[in-house]
Amino acid sequence: MFKLFHAGYYKSPASQTKTSDRNVEYYEIELYDYHEGATFINGERFTVEKNDILICEPQDVRHSEGSYACHSLKFVCNDDKYKTVLDAMQKISKCVVYSELVPLFKQLYRAFLMDRELECDAIIRKICSALYYSNSSFSPFVR
Repeated sequence: MFKLFHAGYYKSPASQTKTSDRNVEYYEIELYDYHEGATFINGERFTVEKNDILICEPQDVRHSEGSYACHSLKFVCNDDKYKTVLDAMQKISKCVVYSELVPLFKQLYRAFLMDRELECDAIIRKICSALYYSNSSFSPFVR
């Protein structure tokens, strides 16, 4: 089961230059509407653009430079099969299912605000599945 801790849309201040390093506590998925700068995960710099997806796992260290806006969620995953999939995904990639994911993020926000835990679990699984099946390079079984 997935336990959701955050779901929302974030828009940074236009004047933001750099966020502080922080340790990632939960799995995090962010779907960007725009990003004028870069994000750093475990010291590695990633240029981020509209329609990019970011996936971080617990214990990653990250910060961002520049302003951005994104759909975001933070959750705990207690499902070993999904952990294997999430851990195999690239940290940053182009999201080819952007138009499919945005409505799911919006559904997730509503379910989260209504404290509908089972619905949140189902929507997170849909998001992860859409990402996994849209890009076979995510598959831990593809070489």
